[in-house]
Amino acid sequence: MRQGIKLNLVVGLVFLAFAVSPTVALATPHLTLTPTSSSIVNGTNFDVTIGVASGTETASGVDVVGTFDVNKLEIVSITKPATGTAFTMDNLQSLSDNTLGKFSFSAYDTNSTTVEDRSLAGSLAVITFKAKNTGTASVNFTCQTGSTIDSNIMKSTSVDIIDCSTNQSGSYTITASSETNTTPTTTTATPTISASTTQAELPKAGSVGSTVGLMVFGIVSVFSALFLRLL
Repeated sequence: MRQGIKLNLVVGLVFLAFAVSPTVALATPHLTLTPTSSSIVNGTNFDVTIGVASGTETASGVDVVGTFDVNKLEIVSITKPATGTAFTMDNLQSLSDNTLGKFSFSAYDTNSTTVEDRSLAGSLAVITFKAKNTGTASVNFTCQTGSTIDSNIMKSTSVDIIDCSTNQSGSYTITASSETNTTPTTTTATPTISASTTQAELPKAGSVGSTVGLMVFGIVSVFSALFLRLL
C-alpha cells in the first residue's frame, strides 16, 4: 500500500515538473524581436521592434547590444516606438555601426524621482533596416551570463537578471525584385530584331532596282528594231 502511494507521488511530481517547466522558461527575463522572421525585397526598408519581458522579476533599466549581417543589411535609424513601450525612454541613447554590423542602446525610466524596480513587458525601440543584398540575414543579441558590458536587464541594485539563453534572434530572407529580372531581357531583345530586319531588306531593294532597269532597256531595244524595219 505504501509502495503504491510512493509510486503515485513520484508520478505526480514528474508530471508537475513537465507541466511547470515551459512556464518557467517563458517567465525568465529576456529580450525580444518582432518580427523574428520575414521576407523582404532587396533595396527596401523594414522595421524590427526590440522588446523586453522581465517575466516574474522586476527591473529598472535595459541595455541592448546586438549584431546584424553587415553584408545584407544596414541600419537606417533607431527610434522610440510609437506605442507599447515597456516604460518611458527619455534616455534612449543609441549607437549603430554599419561597417562592423553592431548596434546598442540603453533605456530606463526617468519619470520618477527615485529608481524603482517594476515588471517590464513591451517595446523598447524600433530599428529600421535596409536590405542591400539577397540571401538570409540574421540579427542577434550579444549576451553572456555574468557580463555587464553586453545586453542586460538591470535591477536598481545593479544586478543583471537577464537569461541570455531565452533571448530571441531574427532571420530575414531578402529576395530580388521582379523588375530587376525582367528589364535586361526586354532591352537586349529590341536591337537584335531591328538589326536583322534592316540587313534582310537592303539586298532586296537593290535587286528590284537592277531588274526594272534591265526590263526598260529590253523594251526600248525591241521598239527600236521594229521602227528601223518599217523604215
